[in-house]
Amino acid sequence: MNWLCWHVGTVTDPKFGIIAAKCKTPRANVIALWAMILESARDGKGVYSLAPEDAAFALGIEEQTVIDVHEHMIDRGLVDGERVQKWIERQGQSNSERAREYRERQKAHAQQSEQTERSRTSANVGERRQTEQTDTTDRQTEIRDSLTDNNTDTAREKIHALASEIEAIVVAPPEFAFGLPSAVEMMFREGHTELEIMDAARVIAAQGKPIKNPRYLVTTVRNRKSDATRQTPSPRKPRYNPADASSPDAVAERRAALARGMRAILPAGDAGDGTSGG
Repeated sequence: MNWLCWHVGTVTDPKFGIIAAKCKTPRANVIALWAMILESARDGKGVYSLAPEDAAFALGIEEQTVIDVHEHMIDRGLVDGERVQKWIERQGQSNSERAREYRERQKAHAQQSEQTERSRTSANVGERRQTEQTDTTDRQTEIRDSLTDNNTDTAREKIHALASEIEAIVVAPPEFAFGLPSAVEMMFREGHTELEIMDAARVIAAQGKPIKNPRYLVTTVRNRKSDATRQTPSPRKPRYNPADASSPDAVAERRAALARGMRAILPAGDAGDGTSGG
């Protein structure tokens, strides 16, 4: 659907009132014919076509009235018979330009909204992770302090709470839950962190294996920590490749072969001192 600009104040513009008075026709007929001309010129260049008979039938007015009003519009400089005067100034941008700018504004607004939502989400996730990490660190410190101070009641309570969380992650039979608190205490005494224990529990849950012995959790925690701390072996020195003529070993081999050949050809004492000869 095409659009055109309709300026506020057109209906009360004195020019159209004067034309209506000279043609002895209501102002509404002049405004209606002007609107028809503008719609006909919506190609973006201001060129219009006007057939008096068709216009009269469409607007419900006399054909001569259409002719007279059109001639007065030419006299007033509104049109020149083929083109609407000052079309660019009146209409501003073309329909395609307005549509393009509208799409660009919509796209920029969508990108800004998406960026704002992404920033808000990232901030919420970061804040939640920071809170979880702080809570984990606090509980871990409390458990270690309780174990160090032999405050077994407090430590047992917190260890059982952590064991319940692990049990909720790892779906296991009752015998697994029965020995889980002891396994958790063992891992804390070995210096493992709560984060390491919970990560190992999630790994076991992802495997989908039925776990009956909590020792499997202990082994998983130990193995994961060992893998994280294991040093990467240094790269081995590449072996000598005879096909590589540019390697130092190949060059040394060629020089040794040349020396052996010279010693076999030249008399004794002349192969390597370089003193004989004229």
